[in-house]
Amino acid sequence: MIKVGVFFGGKSVEHEISIISMIEATLRLDENKYEIVPIYISKQGVMYTGDDLLDLEMYRDMDVLLKRCYKVAVVNDGKKVEVVRVPAPIIGKRVLNTIDVAFPIVHGTNVEDGTIAGFLNLLDIPF
Repeated sequence: MIKVGVFFGGKSVEHEISIISMIEATLRLDENKYEIVPIYISKQGVMYTGDDLLDLEMYRDMDVLLKRCYKVAVVNDGKKVEVVRVPAPIIGKRVLNTIDVAFPIVHGTNVEDGTIAGFLNLLDIPF
């Protein structure tokens, strides 16, 4: 199974459109071939992951949604691209997931303008 890191949101006036686009796109991915790893970028530039990010209804209360998710960073450890908790926990898993390919679903300034492409290039991950 291919792990797809779906990046969405971001510091953009089109933030909400990116969320809707992500929901629509991920509904169409073959779940027998792809495991979706949602990576939400808040308006403040903080990244989160969690299964609740794939449920559009959860976005009605962002405070509740983000409390149910993990604050993360995406890093290349030299062998694979990892989604790691930030800050690293004293007890528990630091690495929450890995991703094989990135699927940026972003719109507007600060993401669609090449910013996310540069970040993904630094991670050395196909997108």
